[in-house]
Amino acid sequence: MADRNAMNDLANGVNAVLKNAADKFGFTYVDTDALFEGQRLCDNTATPYFQYDFPTAIYGVFHPTEVGQQQLFEAFEK
Repeated sequence: MADRNAMNDLANGVNAVLKNAADKFGFTYVDTDALFEGQRLCDNTATPYFQYDFPTAIYGVFHPTEVGQQQLFEAFEK
């Protein structure tokens, strides 16, 4: 659970940096955090929003699935 919390904290930190940069340069930041509730990396779900391979995640696949892409698209459309 500590690793999971650390990953969530890291994601929150990155998101804060992105939001601050977007605000600074006049861009719109779309907060998708709530969108991933129950769909985060360590959540046990039948329809994951991400595909990943932890042993090679740093160089390999870490990308939204088709379902994840659709959710992101809908969030950006609002």
